[in-house]
Amino acid sequence: MSSTFLINLETSIDYYPQALHDLVRMVLVTIYSKVTNKDWKSAFYTIEGLTFFFELESVWASECC
Repeated sequence: MSSTFLINLETSIDYYPQALHDLVRMVLVTIYSKVTNKDWKSAFYTIEGLTFFFELESVWASECC
């Protein structure tokens, strides 16, 4: 392998955690909007979907402590 490839590989940034953070942030904003509009059923389903996502995505468990 060339040294240029190794340098590019070492300096590449992983955007996956940032994308997950943005996704969770957008879902929380959506939940807040549904609750303030008293759309309880839709808010409940969105919260339930978020909990399933947390169970499936291992990043949240591996970042603890």
